[in-house]
Amino acid sequence: MRTVTFFIACCILAAVAPLIVRQSKLSADSLPFPGWPAELESRALTEQPLTAREQQLTKDFPGKIARFTTDDSREVIFRWITHGTRAVHPASDCFRGLGYSIRPLPLTVDAAGNRWGTFEAQRGDESLLVRERIYSIDGAESWADVSSWYWQTTFGKATATNGWMAVTIAQRQNQ
Repeated sequence: MRTVTFFIACCILAAVAPLIVRQSKLSADSLPFPGWPAELESRALTEQPLTAREQQLTKDFPGKIARFTTDDSREVIFRWITHGTRAVHPASDCFRGLGYSIRPLPLTVDAAGNRWGTFEAQRGDESLLVRERIYSIDGAESWADVSSWYWQTTFGKATATNGWMAVTIAQRQNQ
């Protein structure tokens, strides 16, 4: 009986916790947009127009989204985010939705010491190595996965006065 009571209490707590937690929900207009980076990993970024699907995602997004290339084999999506939100989801969800099969890979650390969540996306003959991370604009915090970032913002453990930047890099693998 004690186990059942404990389980019910945990369920009730889990149901009401999101209602208790307070978040500062700043609009994209209330924060100064820091601008997009000019380069990534010492490679110049060239902005590309958003696809129709990407433009659709920007309508209710708390921030801004842009797409760039660094060369013929890499595409980079930046999402500037003003507050913790479920509108930011893992890139693997997008790729699955586009018909790719996903193979999770170990966490990677780049030359600058940044941690990245990594996976391989495969569809037909196309194979992509995808890396993603979120960092605070002030550089104080970073996350290798969206879920960790979301819960840190939800419970007030991650705050950023100028928002966060989510970066997704998709690189074609050698065929």
